[in-house]
Parts: sequence; structure tokens; C-alpha cells
Amino acid sequence: MKRFAGLFLIMAICCGAAGCSVQDEYGPSLGAPPAQSENMREESSSVKSESDEEAETLDIYFFHNTPCASCNGEEEFYEIYREALQDVDREKYPNEVLSYNTFQTGGQEKLEEIASAWGIPLDDIQEPSVLINGRVFNGLEAIGKNLKEQYLLAWEDGDPTVNAAAVQKENRLTEEQLFDDWEAEKDHLTVVYFYRTTCGECIETKPFLDEIPETIDINGQPVKIDLIQLNTREGKNGQRISMFFQTYQVPEEDQMVPIVFFTDSYLAGIKQIGPGLAEKLEQGAGMGFDWPGSSTG
Repeated sequence: MKRFAGLFLIMAICCGAAGCSVQDEYGPSLGAPPAQSENMREESSSVKSESDEEAETLDIYFFHNTPCASCNGEEEFYEIYREALQDVDREKYPNEVLSYNTFQTGGQEKLEEIASAWGIPLDDIQEPSVLINGRVFNGLEAIGKNLKEQYLLAWEDGDPTVNAAAVQKENRLTEEQLFDDWEAEKDHLTVVYFYRTTCGECIETKPFLDEIPETIDINGQPVKIDLIQLNTREGKNGQRISMFFQTYQVPEEDQMVPIVFFTDSYLAGIKQIGPGLAEKLEQGAGMGFDWPGSSTG
């Protein structure tokens, strides 16, 4: 089947209703994790006209940034999607919705792949956003106003990637740039904690962090503890946590907040952090810590 990637949707919605899962004829289960994205492609294909095997299909890439397992990062988008395209002839203008969670490595890599192919600077994307024909629409209100029009224009224009080279490409920061001037004290015990203020599990984790002492006895010697807390919604911390995921080879099921990193290990989620944090500190985890990409250590 012939396809063209006509529409890219990038959206970041934090914690919504816990455990939500909605199914309808327009797309896959709203609670489906990124690992099921290929299933979305298969499911969407099933509603297309089977009589025309050469029919082009408009791929709609939906990117959301959802850090916790109980969050639903897709529900608001599907509400807008259904309303905007409710009177569009989907047999004449078929599409597929593929969803990726950019908080996880696989989703972020897909976003970078799409942005690179279009030559779209990542800093121009302020989630939630829609990208179509080289144009960017930021915010849910703008998505609702422009989705149908740009959807139909994408069909009229054919393959919209022809203008991609006209847009300047943006290189993501390297490891050295992300952690430039960040140096861990080798004789200290370093703990790096990533969180979000609206994340339920992060709120539950706070009492455990508050109990971390300023010093701890390691092999009979007092060692200072450096607790570094990074909100993934601030500055370049979203890129920084992605770098930690890669460096520590964190599997996608553990790519979440809250998460705590030590020298060569981590604890992900309240179920690991709650019972495991104090034990890790007592074992001296965090001694000799280096930031990802550091040439020392």
C-alpha cells in the first residue's frame, strides 16, 4: 500500500484520569502504550477501502509526553480528532493514527526522526502541537481550529515532504552540552532524582526524599549526600532524562517518573523507591558518580 506521511502530531499532556482506556472507530485504545503503536497501524488499515489497494494513506503521528503509567496522554487529542474529522469521508481520505510516548526512548527517537526528515527545529515544537506541510500549530485550541483544514490540504498537496529542505534543521544537544559545567564531587554520594510536580507517584515519593540525611556513614566515615532534583518539564531536563535512560540502558517499562539514579543503578517508581532508597544509600550507591558523557570516572 502506498503511503505518505502527511501529518505529524506532537502532544504532551501530563497526568489525566488514572487507568482510562477508550476505544472507538477512529483509533486504537486511548490507554495503549507506545509499544502497541504498530498494532494501531494494523487496526487503522482495517477500516480502509479494500477495493483500492493503491490508495494512498495519510499517516497521523501522535506524540505525547506521559511520564507515569496511570496517566492518559491521548484522551484530549482523540476528542479533538473525532470532532474535527467527523464529517470527513474517511474512505476517500483514509488515514492512520500512530501514537508514541516521547517520554520513553523509542518515542523520543521517533519524534527526532520525523522532525529531522522535515527539517523542523525541535525548539519550534511546543507541545501540544500539530505539524503539517512544514507548518506548526501549537496548543490544543490551534489544533482544533486547523486540524481538518490542514488534513484536507495535505491530500490536495500530495506528498508534503517536498518542502522539508526549506526549513533549517536543529541539532539536539550533545551529552557534553547537556551536562557542561556539571561536575559531581567524587568524595560525595550523589543522588539524581527526576520528577514532575503534577505526577501522583512523585508526590508520594517526596516524604522518602525528605528523609535523606545530609551525611551518611560509609565504612565508618561520614559522607556528604548531594541530592539533585530535576523537574523534567524545566529547561533541558527532558533531554537529560533521555540521556540517563540511554546511559543506564533503562528498559521502556521503567522509563517513568519518579526515578532515582545512582552511580551504576536506579530505582523507578514508588514501588522501588519507597522500600529501596534507604538501602541503596546505606550501601554507598552514588559514590564516584559521573554525569552521562563525562570523560572522567
